[in-house]
Amino acid sequence: MSLTNDVVHAQQDAMKNKETEKLSILRMLSSAIKNAEIKKQSELTDDEVQDVIRIMVNQSKDALLDFEKGGRADLVKQNKSEIDFLSQYLPNQLSDEDIEQKVRQILKPLGTKESLNFGMAMGIIMKELKGQADGDKVRGLLNKYLEKE
Repeated sequence: MSLTNDVVHAQQDAMKNKETEKLSILRMLSSAIKNAEIKKQSELTDDEVQDVIRIMVNQSKDALLDFEKGGRADLVKQNKSEIDFLSQYLPNQLSDEDIEQKVRQILKPLGTKESLNFGMAMGIIMKELKGQADGDKVRGLLNKYLEKE
């Protein structure tokens, strides 16, 4: 069963069980998926649906920071629950140690740190770790790797 179908079934279950918060999040997700399908003019693959979910999670994280600065505890709680719920549809994220190990594995055959271009290295790593690691974490670990060795 596709990820889109999982979302539809979860939405139906939330309606039956009268889970309003969950239903609201699933409706937003379903709408975002439909909009992406309209833009693409075909159905989305599971990877593309995960990209849509990742965008929604990142937007919620950005909003969370603004709500924390504004002292809106109610919206902070709502966004945290939204992030937690949407994250269950994404693959598990690698730990910092695993990311660091992967960075070393990927960059070792590319040459010395002096010969590495940060942008090129970042592109290669993110392509390899797509969906498994947050870009900000990878950027920080790559900087650490290039400075250390």
